[in-house]
Amino acid sequence: MVLVLLLWAAGLGAAAQFGKISVIFDDLRGLYGGTGEVGLGLIVSVVGMVGLILGTTAGLLVARIGPKRAIVAAMALGAVVSMVEATLPAYPLLIAARVLEGVSHLTIVVVGPTMIAGLAPEARRALAMTLWSSFFGVTYAILAVAAPPLVTWGGIPALFFSHAAWMALLGVVLAVALPRDPPRQPGRMGNIVAEHLAIYASPRLAAPAMGFASIPSFTSLF
Repeated sequence: MVLVLLLWAAGLGAAAQFGKISVIFDDLRGLYGGTGEVGLGLIVSVVGMVGLILGTTAGLLVARIGPKRAIVAAMALGAVVSMVEATLPAYPLLIAARVLEGVSHLTIVVVGPTMIAGLAPEARRALAMTLWSSFFGVTYAILAVAAPPLVTWGGIPALFFSHAAWMALLGVVLAVALPRDPPRQPGRMGNIVAEHLAIYASPRLAAPAMGFASIPSFTSLF
């Protein structure tokens, strides 16, 4: 179950890619308020929009490169992006960084539960998946308690650097602890465009993902 806990901890880091922005939203208004409320909401929601656009592709790509390689690369990318965000860059660069963070987030949430289901003993699989399902709630609870004093002490950069350290440390641990990926299998990638067109053409299929991606934007207005 140690590997399950490590993957869950990676999930906490993925949830913090949303949560770290949510807990400092008012502070960001002072820095990026000139972009308007929609622009501020985009800082949060663009991470989820990456999942909306690339969600169908992610599973195919993970299958080709291997889940271990994918999640370790995603943790490394998440660490680098957080360090960039800690510099409080200009708004266009911040949005570009958040798009890359969306790629990191999507990869972690695709790989995490899949690997947990495969690694957990059958008798404890339900418990392991229940643990995984808590990662967003647990992360927001931790950030609600820990982020305000951290920001008071070191400003917004301290929060982002702390997140970068979490992602980097776990990335190294996962690189050592997780079992090797199976040999790479050739995949069929030519139908990706067709799959996306089919999804976007169907309101029944597209609506849940669009709703999920838009919720952070709307909630940020209140």
